[in-house]
Amino acid sequence: MNIIGQTKLLSTIDRLVEDDNFPRYSIICGCSGSGKKLIASYIADKLGALFVPCELGIDAVREVIKTSYEQMSPIVYMWADSQKMSLGAKNAILKVTEEPPQNAYFIMTTDNTNWLLGTLLSRGTVFNMNPYTKAELTNFAKTKLTDINDKDLDLLTDISIVPQDILDLSKIDINKLNTVVNIICDNIGKSNIANELKITSMLKFKDEETETEKFDPTLFLRACMFRYCELLKETLNPVYSNLITLTSRYLADLSSKSLNKVATVDTWILDMHVIAERSLGK
Repeated sequence: MNIIGQTKLLSTIDRLVEDDNFPRYSIICGCSGSGKKLIASYIADKLGALFVPCELGIDAVREVIKTSYEQMSPIVYMWADSQKMSLGAKNAILKVTEEPPQNAYFIMTTDNTNWLLGTLLSRGTVFNMNPYTKAELTNFAKTKLTDINDKDLDLLTDISIVPQDILDLSKIDINKLNTVVNIICDNIGKSNIANELKITSMLKFKDEETETEKFDPTLFLRACMFRYCELLKETLNPVYSNLITLTSRYLADLSSKSLNKVATVDTWILDMHVIAERSLGK
């Protein structure tokens, strides 16, 4: 099983398995695309257990719990993206985490433990995904994208945080992304605000959108922040420091499930325009 990075986490898992002390109920926490499901599969492999991804609905959860008491061979049951579970489904898991069956291991993956019930969190062992280094992401990109040139590779790894970012970025025109980002960042505050707000039309806000010409908003903001870092180094103009801070804050906002992402990006553009316009003395 080829896993990029996560050396410390894998070492912890290996030690627990070797000591016959791996928890019956555990939680793998990390941002989307960081490889949580792959780690869960690795755990099953180390335990010599069957790996069973499970559905999140309350009826499916209850069925898994019921059948888990009837199994004779070791099985790892995984509920991926458990932050999407209903309250009823989470409550259904409580009993089995208190008295797990002899041959069952239960793993929940989540992007944030704040979404879990406090009781579930207290009963589980939390494994946190480690941040990826640029070297690890570069090796991953070279493995998956054998014909990528050095310029595109550098851009990919500068704005990527997890391996999935690399795969997502490989599906779009990197040169076009770089061109659009450079135009926007180099001219923010200098053009009509209505033109700047057209940026939103270039972004993909729904998973079901299939237009390959559109960019993921999170990756787009990261690319802009990277460009602002370059401009700050080139010009030493403090306005770019302010724009970096602003973009970082809106990147954090984009991770919230409750916010309207289109409105969030529009507000980011408006705030950037105001900051940049003031620096130009308009």
